[in-house]
Amino acid sequence: MAMHARGITKFFEHQSLAIDAALAGKHVVISTSTSSGKSLVFSVPVFDRLLRDRAAVAILIFPTKALAQDQLRAVREFCRGSATLASAVRAATLDGDSSPAEREAACLGANLILTNPDMLHASVLPRHSQWKRVLSSLAFVVLDESHSYRGVFGTHVAMVLRRLVRLCRRYGADPRFFCCSATIANPAEHFAQLVPTGAVPQPAVAADGHEERVAELTLQYAHERLSAKAPHLISKVKSYRGGYIKEHRRAIEKQLFGGALLGVVATNALELGVDIGSLDCVVLLGYPGSAASMWQQAGRAGRGGRPAVAILVTFASPTEQFFVRQPEALRNVSLRSVDEKRVLVVDAGDRNRLIDDIEYSSALWEAYEGAIYMNQGVTYKIVKLDLGRGVASARVTSEQYYTDTRDFTDVNVLSRTRTGADGRTHFGRIQCIRRVFGYRKIWKKSGKLLDMCDVDMPPHEFVTHAMWADVPLAVKLYLDAHGMDFIGGCHAASHALVAALPQFVLCDRSDLGMDCANPLAERARPLRVMVYDNRMGGIGVAAAAFQRARRMFRQALAILESCPCVPGCPSCCHDPACRGYNYVIDKPAAIIILRGVLGVFPPGVHVYGAEAARQAAELEASSAAAAATEPPGGST
Repeated sequence: MAMHARGITKFFEHQSLAIDAALAGKHVVISTSTSSGKSLVFSVPVFDRLLRDRAAVAILIFPTKALAQDQLRAVREFCRGSATLASAVRAATLDGDSSPAEREAACLGANLILTNPDMLHASVLPRHSQWKRVLSSLAFVVLDESHSYRGVFGTHVAMVLRRLVRLCRRYGADPRFFCCSATIANPAEHFAQLVPTGAVPQPAVAADGHEERVAELTLQYAHERLSAKAPHLISKVKSYRGGYIKEHRRAIEKQLFGGALLGVVATNALELGVDIGSLDCVVLLGYPGSAASMWQQAGRAGRGGRPAVAILVTFASPTEQFFVRQPEALRNVSLRSVDEKRVLVVDAGDRNRLIDDIEYSSALWEAYEGAIYMNQGVTYKIVKLDLGRGVASARVTSEQYYTDTRDFTDVNVLSRTRTGADGRTHFGRIQCIRRVFGYRKIWKKSGKLLDMCDVDMPPHEFVTHAMWADVPLAVKLYLDAHGMDFIGGCHAASHALVAALPQFVLCDRSDLGMDCANPLAERARPLRVMVYDNRMGGIGVAAAAFQRARRMFRQALAILESCPCVPGCPSCCHDPACRGYNYVIDKPAAIIILRGVLGVFPPGVHVYGAEAARQAAELEASSAAAAATEPPGGST
């Protein structure tokens, strides 16, 4: 028997419960820590069905190509332990790197297909008549690493799964779903939102490239240090990210899985369950946005009982500094952006060799003329961007700086659809207008500003959803009377809210936007604190925040009040992703604003009720009287 060949003689309790439920025809969701045998849990019912019904098909869905390739190796190794199983299971991967022959084999003969949501969306479902054999016989759909299906990616995957179920029912199949996750606080709720399990079928944006840039900068730094002290090791340290072309990824994966590399600088493309048990140490550069992702990345090392170490290097964001002060909070764990238009980044100095393939919206922030673009440890400078043709021309450069965009965002409320019981928190539709108007040149070694340049880029406009809280007028007047900066306070409070939100809602920092103050902006700003979905049409994060508004505001207040600084610092209300560069920040004002929104304003100052109205009316009247004495042109 295959399991006996691998030394498996009995199951853990959670494995037995999940296997029994799946064999009984139930949908299953399992959420356990890394290396707890989740792959075995879904393998048993899937292989059992394939042995009993030679026409049955199972689809295993993984977030990344690397993970699917790794799982294919594991499946083949597992099947080698049983001749019966080896003859019954016909496994094949289906991804963007699959050749036409491999795709045809998966379509016509495979009964265990390992794929990703992108292939279902772009290849299988649009050509469902060609895939009728698979869709009509589909018995199991396994969603591995389901905690990665969050934010905009998770929203898109949920829609793809609804299309899949609709077509399966059309062809007479009713597959069971098996959802596996590392560790999340609300697995049942997450499963219900992701997977359409009801009797009635459910009816049927821009990345900033920060993670990729950090990976490339880290690789360059490692190579520079090695060139001076151990040049023979340079070839044994490489970078890995999902944007690399197929040949580069496959070569790196082969070296990594074979133990030929001593170190890999990677984005989360290698986070999701790839079994690389030879790792002894994992260094996480910053908090990845959720405790689930943090533990998942840390779990890449020390598999199979080997001793290992994981190091979290914290940066200046409020969330990371909060966990530095309260690390115990990390132990209590509470579809990619789809852009039809693409931009090809080519090397103009090497016969327009393809370097990268990025989304149109990403090109506005990463591939403007003059931008420094890094790939595979090589630094390029964008010399021309042709958005009409979808081509960004780059040349290798020896410049010792990197670039960062200068941009602004205008937010306009279009409609208010829901209001909380307190009458101050709201949910509705907003319009965001973003424009890149320039960039900064920043020295790599010192991080100091070298120069600022202008560019002319088209605006990026979208409508999305937002959650905001009205700040009581009495709070603003109180701050004005005490010489505090109301705008800076709202700005700092927004940063604290964005820092607090991932502790209540499974999301990425890039999923969130906020109304950041610009010191040069002259537009009057409403009395509000706002966070919004950073994707066109909304992705549900703002709606979830609205439902948890008071808890989120209390946590934001705790982040500010637990930090010992007075004016505000990177540990509490400075956000490294702030498009206003943290210039307009007033932490004491933010604390008062959040207290005012929560109704716990300092004694003697009334925010609610008749007394508040009387105070506000008096202060408004005095302000109006002062304004009436000014000349027609206003004060100078």
